[in-house]
Amino acid sequence: MTELRQIVPSESNVLERVATFRSQPQCYDVFDIQGNGSPAVMGVQYYLAYKNRDHTPIRSYVTNRREPFYRWLYGDNITMGDVGHASLKQVPVCRYALKKAEEVETLANVPLYEAKYAPEPMQFYRIKPVAFDSTPGYELNRELRKVGAGHVTDRSKLLLK
Repeated sequence: MTELRQIVPSESNVLERVATFRSQPQCYDVFDIQGNGSPAVMGVQYYLAYKNRDHTPIRSYVTNRREPFYRWLYGDNITMGDVGHASLKQVPVCRYALKKAEEVETLANVPLYEAKYAPEPMQFYRIKPVAFDSTPGYELNRELRKVGAGHVTDRSKLLLK
C-alpha cells in the first residue's frame, strides 16, 4: 500500500479526478504472469479476510491458513493442491469497453499463481524539535501523509527550514 500511496496524488481534489478502471466483482484477476501465453489467476501467499462493520474490521473470517482462506474465497470452485498446483474450475474474465468492464469469457481449469508474501518494512520516527502532539507535530504528520506524486513539499512543515 505504501508503494501505491507514493504514485497517486495526495490532495483529495486531485485524487478525485484520477480515472480508475475496476472489474466487475465476479471477475478474477487473470494475467499471463510467466509471459508464456498461459493465463493464471493472481493470488498471494497470505490469507487474511475480515468481517467489517461500518468500514471497521470486527473479526477474522478465516485464520491465516491457506486452505480455509481459499475455501472461504472460492467455495467449491477451487481444486486444492500444493502452492503452485491449485487451480480454479471456472474463471470469469472481464475486459474494458471504454471505461466499463464487461464479462467477456469464462475460462476453465486455470492455475492459481500465488505470489510469495513479502512483509513490508515500516519506519518509525521520533520528532525531536517539537512534541508529536503539538500543532507543529500534527502539521509534520499531515505533510508526511501528502508526500507523493505531484505534491510540492512544504519543507517548513517537515521541520527542514
